Amino acid sequence: MEELSKKYAAGARQYKRYSISTTIKVIVNRNSAKIMMFGRTDNLSEAGLALYTPQELQIEETIQLELEVPASKTPVKLTGKVKNNIHGAYGVEFLDMFPRQRQELIKACEALAAVQGQELHLY
Repeated sequence: MEELSKKYAAGARQYKRYSISTTIKVIVNRNSAKIMMFGRTDNLSEAGLALYTPQELQIEETIQLELEVPASKTPVKLTGKVKNNIHGAYGVEFLDMFPRQRQELIKACEALAAVQGQELHLY
């Protein structure tokens, strides 16, 4: 667990991460085929999230995401890149967000901050 605490040490990230557990739809393109899978989010920030899925994702793979977040009436659709896999949790960085997507993430993080009060500290 020491590896996680170093990876997620306070101040090591540009944006605060907030705990959120919700269903997430993940779509990957492999060999000219779209593969859809479902997983669970672990945490969320304005720039990315961590998720669990029973299917394997590849590091540096570009994926499509769809999830419901607080303060949004419709699911948010995003593009992300898988950056790491730490003990089964895939770290995903959001790519090429439109202003509306960024605003929805900011509102979601603000809503989570109001409930949780602080940034997420893992271990």
